[in-house]
Amino acid sequence: MLEGVYDVSWTCDGGRVLGAGNDKSIRVWDPATGRVRHTMTGHNGKVLAVEGSPMEADRCVSAGTDRCLKAWDLARGIAASTLMCASTCASLAMTLDGALIASGHYDGSLRFWDCRSGRLAHEVAALHPPKAQICATTIGALGGSILTVGKDNMLRITDTRTFRPRAQLRAPGFAVGGVWAGAALGPDERHAAAGSYDGTVFVWELARNTVVGTLTGGGTTPVLGCSWSPQGTPLASCDSSGAVCWWAGPDEGGASSTALARTSLGGSRRPSAG
Repeated sequence: MLEGVYDVSWTCDGGRVLGAGNDKSIRVWDPATGRVRHTMTGHNGKVLAVEGSPMEADRCVSAGTDRCLKAWDLARGIAASTLMCASTCASLAMTLDGALIASGHYDGSLRFWDCRSGRLAHEVAALHPPKAQICATTIGALGGSILTVGKDNMLRITDTRTFRPRAQLRAPGFAVGGVWAGAALGPDERHAAAGSYDGTVFVWELARNTVVGTLTGGGTTPVLGCSWSPQGTPLASCDSSGAVCWWAGPDEGGASSTALARTSLGGSRRPSAG
């Protein structure tokens, strides 16, 4: 029985929604009907993350507490390959060409995997200090940057071409609220946003490594997800109380902003990975 979903993702054609379940399975839903098309099994532990391929609508990858990454054939509903990891992965992203999987791990390392060979292509070891779990991994819309958030309460920007860390971001009062953290790069990759334990969403300007806004008024529980509109505004966030907020964003002077709108999803919560 599916008791909790840890992560969701769309296929690149918008035809399916993927859900990472705590029952060791991945559900594939038809968004038009809300019905399950497939229930894919193969992980030996809870599935913590799932990501649809940006290039192939019939492909996705997942990560679980069994320290495995799995590539799936959605047309047949089976695992095409399995990659073993040295540390549990709780967040995933794929480069825009679909060639590499980026995985953020409990040991604070960011790893890149070659989708064709199934081998580790590069490792940014201890990107976040040892035992500072990576709680979020996301690639920008332009494909040049990957944003990670760790339990060290730091955001780091890594170049997806050179694999070199490019910037690190911090702010007084910013702290990760749990196993997952909400974070997003702006569509032009000039700004980053991340949610804190107290419901505040912080916005940084990457060129200056400076906080340019603190978004408050949406709630007081940990922010678990952030997503920027492709047009730049609004920014959406969700928290552990089941609330979703839309934000106008800070003004040019860096003043704080309040939520444009707030809606409840019936108190649904993202469960802990424990």
